[in-house]
Amino acid sequence: MSEITNAVQRRWAGELTSEEIAAEAARLEKEAIRQEQAIAAEMLRRWEQENPGRPQDPAPVTQFEQQARPLAIEMMLAQVWEGYRDPDDGPDQETELRELKTNEQIRRATPAMSRWLTDRASEPSRPTEQLVAEIWPTQPAAMIVALELLVQARVEDELPVPTAPADPLADQLLELTRQGLRERDERIAAALDENE
Repeated sequence: MSEITNAVQRRWAGELTSEEIAAEAARLEKEAIRQEQAIAAEMLRRWEQENPGRPQDPAPVTQFEQQARPLAIEMMLAQVWEGYRDPDDGPDQETELRELKTNEQIRRATPAMSRWLTDRASEPSRPTEQLVAEIWPTQPAAMIVALELLVQARVEDELPVPTAPADPLADQLLELTRQGLRERDERIAAALDENE
C-alpha cells in the first residue's frame, strides 16, 4: 500500500465508504504522478538553463525523477491532511484565540481600579514592581503584592501614582490597599460561612 493510500484511509476512515476512500486514493495517486512529472520537467528545464549548450545527460534526469517523487507525495499528503483536526486535540487554535480576545475585551471594558483585587487584575510590570519596592520597602510580602496590583491598575487607568515615599498619595494608597484586603477577606469569610 502506498503512503498516499494509507493516509487517505486513516484520514477518512469512518467518514467515507471504502469505495469512496479507494476512489480518492486513486485520484491522489494519479495526481501525484502528474505532479512528479511536472516537478521533474521543471528541474530539467532549470538544469538546461544553467547548463546551456551542454548535451543532455541521463544522470541528472534520473536524479530529478528521484527527487520529484517524494516532493509530489508530500504535496498529496498535505492535501489529504489539510484542515484536519484530530478530535482528541481539544479546542483548536482559533477557539483559543477567540477566548483570549473575549477575555481581553472584558478585561479592558472593566476599569483596572475595579478589578485590581480580582482574578482579572493585570500582572504588574517590572517598572511597577520597582516603584512599589522603592515607595513601600518595609511592607510584608502580601501587602507588596496587593500594592503592585493597585499601582498597576492606576497606571492602566491613567491615575496618578506616588513618586516618592514621602508623597501623600503613598499613604492614601497604602490605606486603600489595607481596606481592599480587609473587604476581600470579609467576602471570603462570608462565602466560607455560607458553605458550612
